[in-house]
Amino acid sequence: MHHWLPIVVQKLQLAVGGTLTADLAARRAAFEHALASIPAPRTPIERQVLRAFLWEFAGRWAHRAHAIAHRSSLWSCAFRDQAAVLATFATSIDDPVGMCGGWLQIFFRDLLRAHPNLAVWHVAELLRAESHRALDITTLARRVEMSSWQLRRNFRAQFRMTMRDYHGRLRVLTALEAVVDGKSEATALDVGYRSRKNFYRQFRRCTGLTPTEFRRLATERRQHIANHLRRSLGDSPDSVFKI
Repeated sequence: MHHWLPIVVQKLQLAVGGTLTADLAARRAAFEHALASIPAPRTPIERQVLRAFLWEFAGRWAHRAHAIAHRSSLWSCAFRDQAAVLATFATSIDDPVGMCGGWLQIFFRDLLRAHPNLAVWHVAELLRAESHRALDITTLARRVEMSSWQLRRNFRAQFRMTMRDYHGRLRVLTALEAVVDGKSEATALDVGYRSRKNFYRQFRRCTGLTPTEFRRLATERRQHIANHLRRSLGDSPDSVFKI
């Protein structure tokens, strides 16, 4: 056990690191990765120890993730007590990792249901990670356990634009650096457009310019347009593209 236990602790500590600054999707991915990489316990004692570690870790991790997601006092929140939810999996002594994985699914389901705005931000995170893919509102709604119309309504209320508009702006923002380098056609494909014509149409809609006109602007003016796009997507304009 003296070789196995430090590895378990290390994996869980990495998952904790993923909850401190990352977005909701990254927090979940960090936890899932930690669970998948924990070496299997070889003895009944190791299984008992792992179960205790995961139970304690999951409770603390859930409170931290909820607090970060809430960004305000938790006293008025009706989110379910996670200790009670964890207890429903506590009898799974033979498969502590499976126990924790099952709890994690319920935790995120309940978290998103209790915080509709958080679900919308989660969808925005998914769009950022997959902006090159075609927009599939039905699938996105299913991932946050909303109906399509609920997701459309809540998303528009949060960002003051449709998901289609948000998706298009993400693609254009992603493309700005490559456009400056004169790679418009390749960039159109990279960000998910099948034709240069559709990409140019979206680019003009978001910037008021064609890629060629954008490329000819002074650096300061290009940066201003990029910052305007970032702010419209809910981002800070602090980071600087090489444009």
